[in-house]
Amino acid sequence: MKCLSCKEHGKGWQYKICPICTSKGFTKDSIEKTHESAVFIGTRFGVNVEAGRFVNKLKKEKNVSHVNMEFSSVPMGYQIEVKWIQYEPKPGEVNGDKKPNKSK
Repeated sequence: MKCLSCKEHGKGWQYKICPICTSKGFTKDSIEKTHESAVFIGTRFGVNVEAGRFVNKLKKEKNVSHVNMEFSSVPMGYQIEVKWIQYEPKPGEVNGDKKPNKSK
């Protein structure tokens, strides 16, 4: 699991926030949660590979959870819809070592 603020790896943190960021003022209310999705269409093998690479890249670069893949047949071939929940710090909030951005 990665810290939602500084992306440090660890276990057993409250609300996926490391103790260092918690002590600096980062809380559960400082996190913005969005539901995202992407659709891949192609041949059966091609769409599986493409969606798998996308999910692996997504997990490495972003803070995501609840990744679901729905496979279906469409007239153009096959379709995979990938859905996930993405967590990002709210703009203007404390983010690890960074000071809050108060400019508007």
